[in-house]
Amino acid sequence: SYSIGDFVFADIDENGMYDPLIDYTAPDGVVVNLYKADGTLVSGTTTGTEEPGRFVFSLLASGDYYVEIPASEFQDGALLEKWGPSILTDPTDSDNNETGDQHAYTAGTPINNGIRTAVITVSANPAPPGGVPSGNEPVGDNVAFITDPTADDFSNLTLDMGLIPDMYEVSGMVWKDINNNGIRENSELGIPNVTVVLAGSPYAGVPVRCLSVDTDANGFYKFSRVLTGDYQLIEADSENVPFDGASCPPTGSDPATYVSTTSNVRNITVHETNIQRQDFGDYNGIVIHGTVFDDNGLSGGTSANGIQESSEVGIGGVKVVASNGTGTVYDSTRTATDGSYTLFVPGTATTVVVQETNATGYVTTGGQVGNTGGAYTAISDSVTFNATSATTYTEVDFGDVRKIVFEPDHQSEVLPGNVAFYAHQFSTLSAGTVKFTTTADSNIAAGWSHVIYRDSNCDGILNGSEINAPLEGINLGVGVNGRWCVVNKVYAPANAPASDKYHVVINANFEYSATAASTLDMKVTDTTIVAGTVSPTTSAANPEVGASRLKLHKTVQNVTQNTDESSRLNSANPGDSLKYRIYFRNTGTGQIDDLKIDDTAPAFTSIQTTPAPSCDVTPTGMTCAPVITGQSVKWVFTGLLPGGASGEVSYQVKIDQ
Repeated sequence: SYSIGDFVFADIDENGMYDPLIDYTAPDGVVVNLYKADGTLVSGTTTGTEEPGRFVFSLLASGDYYVEIPASEFQDGALLEKWGPSILTDPTDSDNNETGDQHAYTAGTPINNGIRTAVITVSANPAPPGGVPSGNEPVGDNVAFITDPTADDFSNLTLDMGLIPDMYEVSGMVWKDINNNGIRENSELGIPNVTVVLAGSPYAGVPVRCLSVDTDANGFYKFSRVLTGDYQLIEADSENVPFDGASCPPTGSDPATYVSTTSNVRNITVHETNIQRQDFGDYNGIVIHGTVFDDNGLSGGTSANGIQESSEVGIGGVKVVASNGTGTVYDSTRTATDGSYTLFVPGTATTVVVQETNATGYVTTGGQVGNTGGAYTAISDSVTFNATSATTYTEVDFGDVRKIVFEPDHQSEVLPGNVAFYAHQFSTLSAGTVKFTTTADSNIAAGWSHVIYRDSNCDGILNGSEINAPLEGINLGVGVNGRWCVVNKVYAPANAPASDKYHVVINANFEYSATAASTLDMKVTDTTIVAGTVSPTTSAANPEVGASRLKLHKTVQNVTQNTDESSRLNSANPGDSLKYRIYFRNTGTGQIDDLKIDDTAPAFTSIQTTPAPSCDVTPTGMTCAPVITGQSVKWVFTGLLPGGASGEVSYQVKIDQ
């Protein structure tokens, strides 16, 4: 018995012979049928059963046969869609291997008639006494690739079928990206003699192969005869043509003195059309990458240490400039929304200075030199380094934090012998230590005084034991996103003349926990002016005569969420209970004899009767009674409120669902 078989391959260069450096084996799974010369189907198999592209039919009787790939394999979506036969070198010659010829042809079109070989004969004459068999013995059997169970020398294992697949062009340009924007424009010229590599495998079963070409005088390159499939295009100027690299695909590389403005690797899919404008942009110079970030430590890490840690986010819109440090600006940009920036510097530059300009409301905490080998200068918030042409520098970063907030300034009038209270808030996103100190000046009369206290609940009022907590000159720790609230109590002496002024400047000296940032001083000013008095003035013998002044202060607390009491806006959800407290004080010297306080609940809330509105602190000698009328509460007092006396009332509301 005999065997027939051999090889189906993609003849890329269309020369009718298989070149393993150029051509591919056919996809595995292609149907191959064996027929007798009269068209009787003998057997069927698929490529890849033996080795990639190989097929074999065994245990055959002597006779005339041909092999055919049926038309079904050339239909849309089939393995050999749009494939056709290669040049027919010698269809009847059955002795050469695939490197010498191929035998495929079609009687019409592949999609209608398939592709077949000519008829071949396998037979042998019995050996005469003392002799050897004779017959048509092939001389080029591919026994190294195919297993022939017959082991018959007269089997034919040279029936090769070369097919031409559908092939397309992939082209593009390597260009000088003069303006560094990654977009090829008409005025930008190509770069000649740059190596571009095409790497990929058109289908399963064949290894990844790398082909390389150089750009022409205009920077143009083209790969012809590219099969349908997924590939990578790689700008790899360090590779040779033809490709002989140790690694396929290779690592991207740019021409000497250039750096990329586009990715050195492009992923492409070739499918039934040419692929054009696969361009690579290069800038003749130096590229600098970095980030300007909010060095607040809110999500972890150390605040204000000049190092981007954990989830410290970038700051967008910050100006960053590259120059030579003596007036020549190489490039200027603003950071993206994620804080990143890219600067381009000519390849002729030697000394490069990268300088950040802080965004409004920020101060510098430090910088990082990245891989520049340079130095960071805090006073100018810049990184200086000696540049090397065709180098990409990274992680040239700048840390900033929001400025410390200490506010507000105040100005008010007070009658002689009375006090004024000024509330301030110090807040920071960075951890550190704050110390409050004061200075005072500009007063005419002697006897003015002031003391600053801690306002622990930040309600702007000295409550309970807060009057026992003076703060001046004490180092106070403050955490990330922390605050300190203070109240400045100013006393105007009884002998102060009208229009006398007393200025108190409160300085908050803040030192960051990390040493990268400098110490900051923030100031607020409280100005107290003596108002004119009413004649006759109050005296011990006549206490009811004089100017009376009622001062009210309202706060709110979210009872449901257990927030601090504050005069500022509180957040709340539907169904939450809010407690409003009204503080009252007679800041004058005369008595108030008809005191009534009323308030209206906000829209979309309801006044609560449990607990009911309350007279929390009623001055000595007075009585207080709350009255609810619709959405309003009125507290009616009897008795006299003397100068300097104070009290408080409160009520609760519930936010509508």
